Amino acid sequence: MIINFHSDNGSEYVNKAVARSLKKLLIEFTKSRPRKSNDNALAEGKNAAIVRKIFGYTHIPQHYAEQLKC
Repeated sequence: MIINFHSDNGSEYVNKAVARSLKKLLIEFTKSRPRKSNDNALAEGKNAAIVRKIFGYTHIPQHYAEQLKC
């Protein structure tokens, strides 16, 4: 179950379609402030922890990248 969705200010995440979907699912959407690199450290750390939990600490070869996209 997803409760929060945090992203940087990239246009791939900050758009009307994403905002509408998150609102429909009652997911809180937060984004980091421009030129404040420390804001994203928490999100990156959580994302890395989730990836390590699912895939482990081993190297994932590039040719598997397309299969791992969600």
